[in-house]
Amino acid sequence: MKRQSVQALVLASSLVAGAIACETTLSGGAATPTIGRPECPSDSFAISVVDSVRTPRGVVTRPRTITTIPLAGPISNVPEFHDCQELIKDNRYLSLYAIFASFRLDLLADSLDTLKYTTTKRAFPAAEIYSSDTHEYAPLAIKPYFNCLYFYRDGSQWRANMVPIGKDEKDCGKPLVDPATAGTELKVLPVSPKSNDDAYPPVARWDWDPAHGEQYIGIKCGVAWCEVGSQQFAPASALTAGPSFDPITGFTTTTGTDQVYAIKGWYDEQQLAVPAAAGGVQPGAVHGVIIPNPVLGHLNQATDFHPTSSKPWVHVATANVTGPYSSKLHLRNGDNKIYLCYGTAIECHVPGPVPTCPPSADGKWWAKIESPYWLWPFWLSHKATYRCVTQRPHPSVKIPGTVRWRWTVDDETGWIRCTNGCCQVN
Repeated sequence: MKRQSVQALVLASSLVAGAIACETTLSGGAATPTIGRPECPSDSFAISVVDSVRTPRGVVTRPRTITTIPLAGPISNVPEFHDCQELIKDNRYLSLYAIFASFRLDLLADSLDTLKYTTTKRAFPAAEIYSSDTHEYAPLAIKPYFNCLYFYRDGSQWRANMVPIGKDEKDCGKPLVDPATAGTELKVLPVSPKSNDDAYPPVARWDWDPAHGEQYIGIKCGVAWCEVGSQQFAPASALTAGPSFDPITGFTTTTGTDQVYAIKGWYDEQQLAVPAAAGGVQPGAVHGVIIPNPVLGHLNQATDFHPTSSKPWVHVATANVTGPYSSKLHLRNGDNKIYLCYGTAIECHVPGPVPTCPPSADGKWWAKIESPYWLWPFWLSHKATYRCVTQRPHPSVKIPGTVRWRWTVDDETGWIRCTNGCCQVN
């Protein structure tokens, strides 16, 4: 068999296997889902559904908790691969929407033929989208509950369809035949500034079209980054420059240093949330970009985050914001350097009073945020904020060296790859 055919078979069988593993006898009926994910309001991923089930004694309701999205499989709980936030319309938040990347996203391109469209054309799912309530998002044709984002090619042109599937999270595991007749076709614009496959992280992200005031999707599509939106959308350009990073003892990089800002998916960019006068939060005026250190994906041991006893801090990311942002991170206008350290508070030189850590933090991971601070007479210093860090290990998954904003109900913090796990700055 040709390599393309073999990989197509691998992708299809992997997706179906994931669906079978999570099948349940509960199906159909009304459902009332709620969402909780590490990067959304709560610290555990669980979607609660109440199903109506026909039995010999009539229709009964049974609760069901979804802890794995079959399409995402083993990466369901790894936030670096996915994105979750309240989408924006008319400068207000709507509701929470989660996008889960396929755990075989790296095989997507090889699974799709490049022939002209025919009625036997097959499309494969690249992502699954979940709406936290009955809201729809018209620009992306997202309906309540679960939706599948399918990709296929018509000659050299990438095409995508959004197909709502209702309350059953398993249906995205099935390849779609004749995709032009299913769901709603979206516009796809691939961007390929690099020719090597590993320059594109296998992740999915929400993005923002400032010209039309609507959200769109960014996702890896072979040796490219694909931007997917309404037929009118105009994607925002990638960054053209990035920050400098402090050197890390034992690690150097001479290639690919620009991909962490030139290719979306490595970094994350969004309008940051602020408290609303009526309660809750609303989109604020401050725009934020968080960019990883190019060597972040190579720091695989806890000791890599504590190079020496005299200099224990490792510069892992930089958050650039367009104005002061009074979050728990105390970000200020300009480049805010984010450091991690593995060790006790004393070993990491955390000054007193030591921050009070939540139960999820083991007291061995710490963050330091150095924010630009202008002092009279016009010289730049840095003011440090120290925070506890919760590290969630994922030893069986290879996590790319990405960073992203962490949307919460009252603040914005961040997710940072640390060893082969996820570090949440508390």
